[in-house]
Amino acid sequence: MDSTHDVVILYHSLGQGSATTITEHIAAFNESTFSIKGINVGEGYPPDLDGKSFPVVVLHYSLFGIWPYSLNEAFLAFLHRSESSFKVAMFQDEYRYCRNRFEFINRYHIDCIYTLLEPQHQGLVYGAHTSVTRIIYTLPGYVSQNLVRSAAQWARPDDQRSIDIGYRGRILDFSLGFGGVEKAYIGEMAQAFLEDKGLMVDIEVDEDKRLYGEDWNRFIGNCKGMLGTESGVTIFDLDDRVRETCEVVRALAPGTTFLELWDQYLCKHSNQVYYRMMSPRHFEASAFRVCQILFEGDYSGLLLPMEHYLPLKKDFSNLEEVLCLFQDSAIRKKITDNCYAEFIDSGRYDYTKFVQEFDLELRKAGFNPSRASGNGNQVISWLPGTSA
Repeated sequence: MDSTHDVVILYHSLGQGSATTITEHIAAFNESTFSIKGINVGEGYPPDLDGKSFPVVVLHYSLFGIWPYSLNEAFLAFLHRSESSFKVAMFQDEYRYCRNRFEFINRYHIDCIYTLLEPQHQGLVYGAHTSVTRIIYTLPGYVSQNLVRSAAQWARPDDQRSIDIGYRGRILDFSLGFGGVEKAYIGEMAQAFLEDKGLMVDIEVDEDKRLYGEDWNRFIGNCKGMLGTESGVTIFDLDDRVRETCEVVRALAPGTTFLELWDQYLCKHSNQVYYRMMSPRHFEASAFRVCQILFEGDYSGLLLPMEHYLPLKKDFSNLEEVLCLFQDSAIRKKITDNCYAEFIDSGRYDYTKFVQEFDLELRKAGFNPSRASGNGNQVISWLPGTSA
C-alpha cells in the first residue's frame, strides 16, 4: 500500500474553465481527516502512480459527465490493478448513459456509490443492475466558504437592487422529459407574463446569455427575486433507448416539437424513476439573500413553500398572487432570512459537514486515518476567484 496517503481521488478539472460547483466539490476534500492524494486526469497519467496502491480509491463525479468517461487506458489499468482497494464512485446526471455506467461499475468492482437518487429509488437503478454493496445518498452540491465570501462581496441591500426578477436557464434535450424542458419554459413563460407588470426583469434562456464567475455574482447580487425549478429530470433513461430514439426522430424531422414528441413517445417513459432534487443554485440564492420564486416541487424535502420560497404553479395560474406577495418587502425579507438561517448560518449544509460524513462512511467501511487530523490536504489548490 502507499505509505503516505490513505485515499487517492481521481477527478477531471479544466482549471479556471471548470464550473465553480465542480471545483468547490473537489476542493472540499482538502478538509478530510484522511490523507488524500488528488490527481487531475486532465493533466495526464502520472508515471509515479505505477506500482502504487491505496486503501481507498475515489472517482469524482467530474469524470463521468460525458461518455466516454475522462479516464484513459492508463487510468483504467490502474483501476484494474487496484483490486484490493475500496473503490468509491460519485455520480451526478445519472439519467443518461446508464448501460455504460452499470458496465463500468461491475467491470471495475466499485464497492460504494454516491448518488443523487433518494434511498427509496436506488434499488430500481443500482440495486437491479449492479453488484455494488454500499449506496450513499448525497446532494449535488453544498455551501462553501467561497460562496459565503462571494455573497458578502457582491450582494447589495435589497432596496439597492435594480433587478426585480432575474433568471438564467437553458434549453435541454427533449429526452429528459418535462423536468428538462421546464428549465427553459419557466423563463420563456415568465418573460411573456411579466412584460406589462411594471417590473424590471432580466430573464434569458439562450446559451450565449449565460453568466459565469464575477459576472454571475454581480447579477445574482443585484436581483431581488430569482425564478427557479427543481434540478434533475422526469425521464430516467435506464437502457438509453429514449435518448437514442429522440436523436433519430429529430434527425429525420428536425422541426418536431417537444409536445409532439411527448404525445407520440415520451409520455410513457416519464416518472418511472424519480430524479428531482434541490440544486446548488438554491444555496446560492440563500447566501445572496435573493427571494426565490420556484415552480412547486419537493426540492429534496428541504425547501418549504412560503417558508423558503414563493410557490409558482406550473401553469402560472397563481402568478398574480405570487407577485403580490413578492412585492411586499417584508415578505421577501422573511423568506430570505429563513433561507439564510436554515441553509447558511446553520452549517448543516456546509461542505465541511459533507466531508465529515464522507470520513465517517470510510470509518464504517473499516478504514481509519493514518495521520493526525488537521494537517491539511491539497487535493486541489485553488478556487474560482483565487489565483490558480
